[in-house]
Amino acid sequence: MAGSDVTGESDPDLVVHTYSGGAHCCFSTLVYNLGATATKVLETPESNCDASFVQLDGDAALEVTTCDDIFAYQYCCYAGSPMVKVILDYSPTAGYVPASPQFAHLYAGDIALHMTMAAQGVPGEMCEDDGTTKCSVLPLVLDYLYSGRASDAWAQLYQWYAYPDVDTWRAEIDLTANSSPLYTP
Repeated sequence: MAGSDVTGESDPDLVVHTYSGGAHCCFSTLVYNLGATATKVLETPESNCDASFVQLDGDAALEVTTCDDIFAYQYCCYAGSPMVKVILDYSPTAGYVPASPQFAHLYAGDIALHMTMAAQGVPGEMCEDDGTTKCSVLPLVLDYLYSGRASDAWAQLYQWYAYPDVDTWRAEIDLTANSSPLYTP
């Protein structure tokens, strides 16, 4: 996508989508503003998640929707791994930055789906290697975390994950999410 103005700055932008050809990985999206000086304004981490450009807030810049796969293979197989929605917004001074909490309403459908999944979780069903319901509960927790509602995320964790390692797991989730360049606490 060359020459379109995704940043809304009236300069042409170059959008490059890459794919390594791997079975589960890797996509990346790069955006260069081609104004007076070409400037990279986005490079998504290589991951299982492609990106698309959408207008969500009515300003001149398009937002980027993608997902964060930082939890892939962490607690279960790829098929059971959560891929939480991420929204990036354009800032003239910082380029595209994580802004999911600004679009919390867009998580409603995911939360409803993942609430049912958490409530109906069967130990080991999502190929959890420890026989728990981690991957039935984690998508719901991540929806709340990434949409900026941490207290709701932890309340859901304690409601649906009834195993003795809940506090340790909460700390792991928090540490992992905070290590992602796509997460905004």
